[in-house]
Amino acid sequence: MIAYATYYNYHRLHGQLGWHTPAERFEGTVFTDRGFEHVPALAGVADLLSELLATAA
Repeated sequence: MIAYATYYNYHRLHGQLGWHTPAERFEGTVFTDRGFEHVPALAGVADLLSELLATAA
């Protein structure tokens, strides 16, 4: 449960908060994620997504 709360508050962008994380909005914590390693649903394809982004650049 703690892992989900950390993801939700510090790594998940929220549309109702102007696409900021709750931590950004309420604590002023700067969002620095630039990959997919913190997105649990994408853990299985994170390497593939990184490859695709590198190829597209």
